[in-house]
Amino acid sequence: GPTIALPPTPREIFDIFFSDDILEGICTETNRYAQSTMSATQYATFEKITSDEIRAYLGFSILMSVVVLPSIGDYWSNDRNLHYSPIAGKITRQRYQTISRYWHFVDNTTLKSRGHINYDRLGKVRPVLEKVNSKFQSSYKPHREVSIDEAMIKFQGRSCLKQYVPIKPIKRGIKSWVLADSHNGYFHTVKVHSMCGNTNVKYLTTLIVYPIHRSMLGKKTGKLQKSLEKKLCWICYPHCMVYTIMHILTTSSQLLIW
Repeated sequence: GPTIALPPTPREIFDIFFSDDILEGICTETNRYAQSTMSATQYATFEKITSDEIRAYLGFSILMSVVVLPSIGDYWSNDRNLHYSPIAGKITRQRYQTISRYWHFVDNTTLKSRGHINYDRLGKVRPVLEKVNSKFQSSYKPHREVSIDEAMIKFQGRSCLKQYVPIKPIKRGIKSWVLADSHNGYFHTVKVHSMCGNTNVKYLTTLIVYPIHRSMLGKKTGKLQKSLEKKLCWICYPHCMVYTIMHILTTSSQLLIW
């Protein structure tokens, strides 16, 4: 169950997973990227983005996924059939687009270039992914029965990470592997699938199943790793929709080791 006292409001629950240090980091890197792409004159007049704006931006973006309009600009439309005052009345379209344009999680100068042996396809989002995963793990202790399954994050843009999985409710998007509590669907660990082509059993067990279980069991998992490397791990489950702060739809499951 929860390892902390549950706060009474959705905003406070959100703050558990997206704490001030995460928002400050996003704020710092977003302003850094804006400075790197602007001339000195432009940056001198630029209104720096604050952590409160980052929090509000995330809230507006979540709200946009609930109240869906044909295009982003329609939320600020003069057409009363489209105009959406809960967003348009809180932030201008120009400011929202400015934050979107410079939105960044990491200093680009620290990233390895494509083709480098240590190149990371998730490098631009890795710091936030790791921090949010840490929040998931520290805020809740799962039951004994856990499940591992694929989860699709809906995405229709251009990315080498995008996959097509026809049997999923979300067929096109970015695939993740999720360790969840089978009793309630709580996500304990999320690992984004960032490797292409290699889907054999040893890959699934050694690089996916073992690291995800390690996140829950700690460091003393040598026997588990050897077991997973020798045995076929397959996943079978009853269908159950899970909805999280990341808006990932997936199916819950029971892990069977044959």
